[in-house]
Order: sequence, then structure tokens, then C-alpha cells
Amino acid sequence: MKKTEFNLIDPDLITDLQDLTTKYAEAQQSADKIKWQIAQKVNDGYSEHKGIFAGDKMAYYQECSRVANDGLAIKIFGESGQTLRRWAEVQAAYENFPQAELLLEETSFKHLSVAKRAAKQEKAESPIAAMDWALAMGASADDMQEHYFPAEIPDPYKQFSGVMSSLLDPFTYSWISDAEVISKLICKAREYEDIKNDYLKKKGLHE
Repeated sequence: MKKTEFNLIDPDLITDLQDLTTKYAEAQQSADKIKWQIAQKVNDGYSEHKGIFAGDKMAYYQECSRVANDGLAIKIFGESGQTLRRWAEVQAAYENFPQAELLLEETSFKHLSVAKRAAKQEKAESPIAAMDWALAMGASADDMQEHYFPAEIPDPYKQFSGVMSSLLDPFTYSWISDAEVISKLICKAREYEDIKNDYLKKKGLHE
């Protein structure tokens, strides 16, 4: 009989692990929904406080973070305000979709963040359209990232040119105290650069 990934683990341990991970997932979903509600409150309150903070939204996020963390043994928002800013900006992207919070029951904040970015860069019609795709495909947030923002294949010529520019720059060798050694290295790099330029000339190519 072909072994499955569970055959090597004691059934009782499997049950314990899956019970705990289920509880963790539920707790995470609950925590994310509360953070979403906090972000919504922060967004709703900005217009009232805009004048107090002279339009400095980061200062507003920082103060809201400080107040939200007050009395907590473990802070949930960084003092810089950046964590709350990210949540608030993503939440604001879904202001026309009041049921967006429910998506946190099936997906994650990272899903919602990627969907927001996809819509902003016009790779999806709207954040909800991107989320619809993710739900239909059962995609992870990383799957969404790869789908909407596939990694670019590096250009070998550009990589080579970048390396050569570095090798021809005296600053690259600033860690070397021997000027003669530096001179030899740069001369060698120029030889490689000349070989490259000769090749481009023969092929009728140009920089």
C-alpha cells in the first residue's frame, strides 16, 4: 500500500495537531476581523481629527496606535504607525464593499492587500474581482502575488552590464588598501569591457 503523508505520524498526534491548528486559524481570523474593525474606526475618524493633526496622517496613525496599545502587555500596532497605516489603507480600498470583512473568514489580510494592489495597478477590475479569482481558485496569498505580479525573468545582458559597471568603479575596491592591486583589477575589468564591446561591434549591436 502506498504511504500517505499521514502514515508516518501517530493518529492521536494527527488529531491533536489538527485540533490545535484549527483553533489557531479560528483565533487568527477573529483577531484579523477585530483589526479590520479597528482600521475602519480609524478611517472613519480621520476627517474629524484631520485639523488637529494638520493633515499629517502618519501622526494620526501613530497616535491611534499609541492609544490602541495603551494598557496592553503585548502591543498589536507598532509605534511608528506603519502597521495601522497598512490595515487602514487596505480597509479603505474596500469601503464600497461593506461585506469585505467577511472575506477574512475564508482568506487573510494578505489576500486583501494583494487584491488592493492588483486593482490599483489595473491588473484587476477591482479588489473584489481579484478576491473572487482567489476564492474560485482556492489560491493562497502567494498564489495571488504570482498570478497578478509574476516575477520578471532577469535580462542576462543587463545583469552583465551591471556587474561590469561595478567592476569599473574604483569605489568597489575601497576595501583594498593597495593602490597597485586596485589598478590591476580595474585594468582587468577594462579588458573584459573591451571584449564585450568588440563582440557588440561585430554583431552590429549597440549599447
